[in-house]
Amino acid sequence: MRRLVIVLLLLFTLSTFSSFNAHTGSSDEDLIIWAWGDMKLWSCGPENTRQAIRDMNGVLWHISLVVGDIVEGPMHAEESDYQLWLSILNESTHLRSDFYVIAGNHEWSRSGDTSPAGILNYRTMVCPQLNYTFKVGNILFIMVSTDKCDTGIKESTYIWFNKTVAENQDKIIVVATHQPWDDEHFKDDPGYNFEEVLRKYHIDLWICGHTHLSHSDPKSLYKKYGCIFVDVGFIENGESRVIYFFKGSNLVVIRSRNHLTRTWQDQCKRTFRLRMIFSGREVSPEQEYKRLLEIVKRQVEEIARLQELEGQVRKLSQTINMLTARLEFTQFWLVVLILAMIAYFTLNYLRRRGTKLAS
Repeated sequence: MRRLVIVLLLLFTLSTFSSFNAHTGSSDEDLIIWAWGDMKLWSCGPENTRQAIRDMNGVLWHISLVVGDIVEGPMHAEESDYQLWLSILNESTHLRSDFYVIAGNHEWSRSGDTSPAGILNYRTMVCPQLNYTFKVGNILFIMVSTDKCDTGIKESTYIWFNKTVAENQDKIIVVATHQPWDDEHFKDDPGYNFEEVLRKYHIDLWICGHTHLSHSDPKSLYKKYGCIFVDVGFIENGESRVIYFFKGSNLVVIRSRNHLTRTWQDQCKRTFRLRMIFSGREVSPEQEYKRLLEIVKRQVEEIARLQELEGQVRKLSQTINMLTARLEFTQFWLVVLILAMIAYFTLNYLRRRGTKLAS
């Protein structure tokens, strides 16, 4: 039975992806990115984040960029807060390895700490690296966390960023930071001049969050210095971005998704032209099969977990029914006892009264 479920789920997953590709005309070697952030699970609650995950389970994407502020330090960046985040990720049909995460200012416990618990919990439970790169085809992703309490980035990080951009001008460069490139946190750091880097080198896409801007705001999506700046929005408002790169094309399409209504906000859709053609993501049929099989395996495990939970609820329900029956039985005999006592005392009273009248 378990094998049958796995086969059926695998066929369903494959047919869903195939029908999507047929409908949109997209290639398996295209790249679709889900970009989102600012969950703030404590003040906003987990439901909107869960809603986003469940909505995106029905939308095709390959990798997700999470631009920070998952939790909400200083008070709510504990292990339990990150555990909640991981439990929500488990509801995704994607693997955790498909989510590329950076830390925002709220991943830190408090200003002034040199080693606050919040960021240590983040590095232990979510991502050990604060700053890193990875490649998909000829796209280089540069992931830059808020790594200096809540005031921006370290000088060493800026030097690494500058060097990485300079050495990879032959690639499409996508940068992800929590704060926007011109945010006051970066401006407060002496010598960190992102404008100088943007004027000197090519950066194609800069993805960020932090501002909580609505996608209808022109400042949330614009082009300057040859770079496309994309604000992912605020999960509390139900908004995130889906970004499409097409193999053999220099076009990039940026769409707005509303997870609360599970609809596309087509009025916010924009198409831009890149300075070079996307070479396509490398797709190994064997790797894709293994990946899909792993996704299906997780779905089966989730079904098994739900079935186990259902069994526990059934047992609990049976126990409650049994206790209810015992309580009703006890109540019945308690009523009988009370009535018997009332009858006993009434008879005694009438007997004594009858004796007095006779005398």
